[in-house]
Amino acid sequence: GGIHQYLEEFGSDGYFKGKNFVFDQRVALGPKGCERVGQCALCKTSFDDFDPGTVCTVCRDPVLVCHSCRERDPYKEWYCKDHVPLRGYYFTFLDRFTENELNEQKAKLADMHKAIKKGKQHKNRRRTLARQIDKIDARIKELNTEGKKILKASSSSSPPPPSSSSSFIRRTSS
Repeated sequence: GGIHQYLEEFGSDGYFKGKNFVFDQRVALGPKGCERVGQCALCKTSFDDFDPGTVCTVCRDPVLVCHSCRERDPYKEWYCKDHVPLRGYYFTFLDRFTENELNEQKAKLADMHKAIKKGKQHKNRRRTLARQIDKIDARIKELNTEGKKILKASSSSSPPPPSSSSSFIRRTSS
């Protein structure tokens, strides 16, 4: 494309600063020794290495997250600048949370959902939150079903009565 040709012709001496994001396995291209203009979304250090695994949990947009922040985050879920307010309440993988934690997430998301203004311009935000609340409800239902199965299995599997042979002790004379 045009920017790529510009970078080949002028390199770091041109007006373009940083790397050019491309939509293939190369991810980002820039002249050798180019200036870093990006920063980690979490710690704000200078960083510009895109990784296909660091995308926003909500919208799937690429997010710059430095290596040390990637290692420190227990959930490995990232948020773009538009979805940072959902951090701690909106997760892709819900199976690691307890029912209480899920209910806390659901309550916070429901509050956010109620606070969004009515109208077409906020329709997608409301829909996104409503879908996540539905996912949480489904996971809570799944946990309750699993719990009932465990309770049912433990109550129906009472220990067998002792057999006469197990309580019989043979005495031998010495």
